[in-house]
Amino acid sequence: MSASGERRNGVAEGGSSRLRRAVRKHALPLGLLGVILLLLLAPTIFFGRVLSPNDVYYIHDPWRTLRTVDVQNPLLSDPPSSWMPLWSLVRNDPDAFHWNRWVAGGIPGYGSAAAAVLSPVILIPILAVPLLFSYTAVILVKLWTAFALAYGWLREERLGKGGAAIGALAFSTAGIYSIWWLWQATNATVLYPAVFWIVARAFAGKRTPAWALVLVALSLALSGFPAATLYAFWAGLLYAGWLAFRTRRVPWREAGRAVAAVALALALAAPSLASFAWFLGRTGYLETRREVAGAQLGAYPADHLASFVDPFRLGDPAQRLWIGDPRLGGSNNFAESTIYLGLIPLVLALAGAVRPHRGRWFWVGLAVLVGLLIFGVSGELSRLAGSLPGIRYSLLSRLRFLLPASAAFLAASAAGWAFAMLRRRRPRAARIALSVTGVLVAFDLGLFAVRYHPYLPPAIAEIPVTPTIEMLRRQDGPFRIAPMFDYLWPNSAELMRVEDVRSHFGSELRWRALISRFAPGSFGGMGTLIQFNSLTFDFTDPLISALNVRFLIEQPTIDILRWRITETSRMSEPVDGRLYLWPGMELRRQIAIVDGMKAIDLNLESIVSRRAGASFELELIRPETGEAVWKRVLGAREAAQYPKIYAPVTAAAAGNLLVLKLRARGATAAMPRGESGELVYGIVTSPVILHSILPEGRVFENLDARPRFWPVWNLRRASFDEMIADRGIDFRSEAVLTGGGAEGFEEELSRVTPAARRARVRILEWTGSSAVVEAEASVPFFLASSEKRTPELEMTVDGDRVSPVEVDGLFAGVALSAGSHRIELRRRVGRGWWPASAAGALLAAGWIVTEAVRSRRSRRPGAARRRRSTGSRGG
Repeated sequence: MSASGERRNGVAEGGSSRLRRAVRKHALPLGLLGVILLLLLAPTIFFGRVLSPNDVYYIHDPWRTLRTVDVQNPLLSDPPSSWMPLWSLVRNDPDAFHWNRWVAGGIPGYGSAAAAVLSPVILIPILAVPLLFSYTAVILVKLWTAFALAYGWLREERLGKGGAAIGALAFSTAGIYSIWWLWQATNATVLYPAVFWIVARAFAGKRTPAWALVLVALSLALSGFPAATLYAFWAGLLYAGWLAFRTRRVPWREAGRAVAAVALALALAAPSLASFAWFLGRTGYLETRREVAGAQLGAYPADHLASFVDPFRLGDPAQRLWIGDPRLGGSNNFAESTIYLGLIPLVLALAGAVRPHRGRWFWVGLAVLVGLLIFGVSGELSRLAGSLPGIRYSLLSRLRFLLPASAAFLAASAAGWAFAMLRRRRPRAARIALSVTGVLVAFDLGLFAVRYHPYLPPAIAEIPVTPTIEMLRRQDGPFRIAPMFDYLWPNSAELMRVEDVRSHFGSELRWRALISRFAPGSFGGMGTLIQFNSLTFDFTDPLISALNVRFLIEQPTIDILRWRITETSRMSEPVDGRLYLWPGMELRRQIAIVDGMKAIDLNLESIVSRRAGASFELELIRPETGEAVWKRVLGAREAAQYPKIYAPVTAAAAGNLLVLKLRARGATAAMPRGESGELVYGIVTSPVILHSILPEGRVFENLDARPRFWPVWNLRRASFDEMIADRGIDFRSEAVLTGGGAEGFEEELSRVTPAARRARVRILEWTGSSAVVEAEASVPFFLASSEKRTPELEMTVDGDRVSPVEVDGLFAGVALSAGSHRIELRRRVGRGWWPASAAGALLAAGWIVTEAVRSRRSRRPGAARRRRSTGSRGG
């Protein structure tokens, strides 16, 4: 064998040997982690079920009509309806990085920290596995990350391998965290041990690598849950203060490196954080949370201490049983009230609190402080804590997220000491006791987690595309929809890729005000959930049309919208008998368009199919040109389901004539005949008509819906509140300037005669985050839109950047001169902050590379000798 071959073989054997030694060295923590992973994966391995709360979809339409499903844990409704749809965007919709057009008229995309999907513990697993297994992957990555970081931290605290393994298991699987694994809060909590590890290393005189400092800071910045992130900051600051007091020194160099890492992380994440901050300011969310500041809202009563040992004392959502306690206030649900740390970790933590150890007093003190705050013992202390950044707008009871860190340290201290004492006398017994204790902790907390999280057959966990959704996807866009009640429960529209004007966890204060104008009661005042009730939904409000709402959707079990449409209709003449349409027969009728007429309705009765594929063909023809302005083919069976068939006449103006042509192919039908002997039709004045009846939904079309961009010649100026209150504004033909701009343009437009008010507007390109629009007119005009005017938006006209005018309170418009124009819109998350991110990336890379080079040089043979020699000469 050649020398090079021997070296390669030696390297391979050396690497394998090092791996075996590492496995033997950390056999206990790896084994305990394996136990908890086996528990979580057991239903998948042995029963073919997938960890997924997607069964909640089947209690909402349109999926409710597909199958009856007994939901395993109704409390887990937010992850499948709000977070998993975002994960699907990350996998399949790169354009949504900058702008998520699917909900609330568009919100910042998943590139914003508000989406919380750029956190490594979310991004890596959802890109690594199919969406069906995304919940499992996210939980496993969070569990492994928390365990590894906690083990490293507790080892740094010199609590022994066994104690560190028990403490790491207690931290990573604590019930306080496991029920939040699928929420953003645990994006940050898994990193708490890394913060304490960095602080402990600094005071031990050790240097943490630059890459680790930057990675931890960046991951916390992108966690998407500012409160949980700042809990780590305050706890780390307190820990550093304690260690400085105890050691009588401050490691200024390491503190400076940590500050530099945080600054670089903030620069790297600046676009994401800036967009998050802008959007948060527009939502009005902080205003609704001000009452939480310093208050004891949601504080636990004293008897809630029993929940440390009995987590199901107030009920179990997995058993669809929740007794609750009104005294809990905002925490009166299982997710907010759970403080379970595990029975064995709790016992060990209590033992660690009394066992003499140099570090126990801080962790005992932190646990006591958190306990005083979450139980609302001191009003003054609560008000002081509630005034701190990061805590101000959050329930104080969420400070319980810090309890597992204290429990982990104290439990590790007690376990490490006990097993060390036993090892001196009976080493084998110590190993057995340590293993048994770890397995019991794993089973206790693992079974708690498995009991809480649903496991579904893959056929249920995989959410299907229904006929109604498929029909909407086939329509030419862009357009928006307005589902009623819980149809397409927000934000499942993101998953189905249809633009829903409603939302959950994502809408501006002004957007909700606009929506509440025509859908009173759609917003409850807390959170950001928007839901429509077809009894109170005013579909005649022109604002709906200006929002580009083309389709309204109602459950098949509800028939409110159709009856409201019928109330606005009348017959063209009194009915006097019947007409019959036979196979192959064609019937024609002139339709005289009257003022306010939007559509006609036809009653086809006694339909009989004479052959397979029987159908009816309906056309509306402009008689002077022979052009078909509307056409539809309905199968005979499909037509039999329709109480009325609607045909829009909006292509003609009042006083015009259209010709209705109705042809039967292989089917017969009866229709009402009038006194004139001709077909009787209904005159419909409602702008909304029935479009389709599908197995799991009724779809109604808004005939007045404006396109996403349209020309107007009427401008008025008003405040936002005045605009909302003024019911005389026709948003379809005029724009309200609510933010200044376009000064003097109203007068210029007023000189344009009505006959000349014509413009052609076409969307040439459309991706959601960008659009190219061609607009042409022989006179000046104003281009209005229902595209939101936000900091992410940049608009150019004929290549020149312009500042869009705020119209209708929230949207972008632009004044255009006569002629042809090319308008481009581009949205970018954190617009203006990308140079800062690029600079942060360069500085971070330079720092990390420089440090790596220095570290490599210091490890070269002779480097230590040269340092000693230099030190000797210097002395």
